[in-house]
Amino acid sequence: MAMIGQTNRLKISRLSEHGVYLDGGSLGDILLPKNGVPAGAAIGQSIEAFIYPDSSGRPIATTEKPYAEVGECAFLEVVEVNDIGAFLEWGLDKNLFVPFSEQQREMRPGKRYVVYVYVDNTGRIAASTKIKKFMGKVSKDAKIGDEVTLYVLRQTDLGWECAVNDEFLGMVFNNDSLGQLEPGIEIDGFIKEIREGGLVDLCLQPPNMTSSDLGDQILAELRRGGGSSTLTDKSSPDEIFEAYGVSKRAYKEALGGLYRKKLVDLSPGHVKLVHYVQTDT
Repeated sequence: MAMIGQTNRLKISRLSEHGVYLDGGSLGDILLPKNGVPAGAAIGQSIEAFIYPDSSGRPIATTEKPYAEVGECAFLEVVEVNDIGAFLEWGLDKNLFVPFSEQQREMRPGKRYVVYVYVDNTGRIAASTKIKKFMGKVSKDAKIGDEVTLYVLRQTDLGWECAVNDEFLGMVFNNDSLGQLEPGIEIDGFIKEIREGGLVDLCLQPPNMTSSDLGDQILAELRRGGGSSTLTDKSSPDEIFEAYGVSKRAYKEALGGLYRKKLVDLSPGHVKLVHYVQTDT
């Protein structure tokens, strides 16, 4: 069955001068207008299409991809505000509606906001900045160390509040943020701790990663790089995070451990393996 607000893979049930109709199951046949119909389309062929209500509330299909689907968070720009609410650019011709009742604070044209996309009680696709009310509790199957997708919502005094897999809320505390976060970005992370009451602490690197594990990674990268690297303890946090997904402090600790074991030499511009033998490949 076709799902409103989702990309569906549906079969062409009939052809029309207006386009093709897709078999939407209990939603009936859904029109895909001819400007979105691929060349050579035939009855029985499957097409991926996003389904949404048109202005009269009937389901209609498009092969365009919205920036977010129902059940997802997105960082979208307000293109219009009128007497019923705000409208967001979300990649489709029909803008995404945010009622005033779903605005945490008054939305302004030209500004971007993190929103959650949902279907309201009339069947219309809408968005809300009141994201917390759409989030559930952490799953009983979740455990420390699980890799998750984080959507950064806002900064607080303690850290960064995130939607985890678009399902529940968690917090990346300031000392775990690595300077990488800002509202509206999506990033991979890990469950660091599940507290009593279901509160979830998050981090951006595996919580069980040790300095020794990171040291092994650094040694492997040095061997792949010919025994030398320009990524030193003086490099920027962004460069270090891009290479290893860890904080600058963690990288410096791992380098220090390798230096004390006499496995690497450190200089202002280079890290070098102490014993490196070039092999023919």
